[in-house]
Amino acid sequence: MKTDFLKSGKCIIGMVHLKALPTAPLYRAPYEDIFTRAKEDLEALQEGGAHAAIIENFYDMPYWTECGTETLVAMANLVTRLKEIAKIPLGVNIQFGCAKEEVAVAAICGAAFIRCENFAESRGGSFGMAPASAGIVMRAKKQLDSECLVFADVNVKHSVPAYPGQTIDESIQESMDSGADAVIVTGLVTGKSPELSDIIALREKFPHVPLIIGSGVKKENIKDFLRCAEGVIVGTSLKSQKDGETYIDIAKVKELVAAV
Repeated sequence: MKTDFLKSGKCIIGMVHLKALPTAPLYRAPYEDIFTRAKEDLEALQEGGAHAAIIENFYDMPYWTECGTETLVAMANLVTRLKEIAKIPLGVNIQFGCAKEEVAVAAICGAAFIRCENFAESRGGSFGMAPASAGIVMRAKKQLDSECLVFADVNVKHSVPAYPGQTIDESIQESMDSGADAVIVTGLVTGKSPELSDIIALREKFPHVPLIIGSGVKKENIKDFLRCAEGVIVGTSLKSQKDGETYIDIAKVKELVAAV
């Protein structure tokens, strides 16, 4: 699949939130249930009209900054199997800040991009400290001869800067100078959007930087955000619940796409 899909127009990127992987505190056997749910969510996104999807170990809570062997193997297994049925580009995100492993999975398993929360910034949170990883990411891409795109978060949700004083403008410029293909702007927490006025201001300051809205997007605000951003990442607003579990609701995907 082409790796320049973000440049082809306004892009809706859906989230495939994996159930907890082996060794994570919330993991429950059998393992195959993880793939079954992921497959159903990916198919719902595809049929609903999403343009790409990110495979993320969302339920491996609490997060930490190490990617254990079991997590890496599971991510590679799941991405490989999902790639076989994917009709849209896939991205990889391993919580929290496991950037080198993301590149490895993307390069070897055929994903189109990674989401890196700590590319040009060092971030802190309940997961610990995640140092900036631009040097690691770009060297890993070079060593693996990978063309995967790098979508770099700036001032990412659920974290604080390790070095107060670094502005979001500086982080965006540093991200692009370090080789990012796009920057992601989020609200403070999952499901909360950034202020539209802030995105408009960033677009004016950085007219040529691809911007992606990384949280809080829903059918009521997607049009406004896509007027000044190249793409959106959507998870929470596309979900419904059944039997105590959340899943991607194809009707909600279609409603979001129709709103654009």
